[in-house]
Amino acid sequence: MKKTLYFIALFLMFTNCKLLNKESYNFPEAMLPNVQKDYLEMCNKGKTLYELNCSMCHNTGRRKQIVPNFSKSQLVGYTLRVSNLNHEKSIPDSLVSEEELGYIMYYLEYRKH
Repeated sequence: MKKTLYFIALFLMFTNCKLLNKESYNFPEAMLPNVQKDYLEMCNKGKTLYELNCSMCHNTGRRKQIVPNFSKSQLVGYTLRVSNLNHEKSIPDSLVSEEELGYIMYYLEYRKH
């Protein structure tokens, strides 16, 4: 019985920590709930892709991630990839597909700052 309660307590602590680490986003008020659900999924994919492909350069050196605040004009199409030489070298098409880059841009555009 004690073991069961112990595992339940661990599960609840783990679940609570995961919920606290969820990213929140600023979606337009007019966006319908079913559309928000789709955008939330795309933004969460983008967050994961950002962490895998971008955070190694965008950090403080102490494992703290820095997420730049790009302008809307910087988050259009191919602009993000060619906006500086480091991006061209570190996120080429062969490493981050156009679709994946789109997810990253959704994350960057809608995340709460």
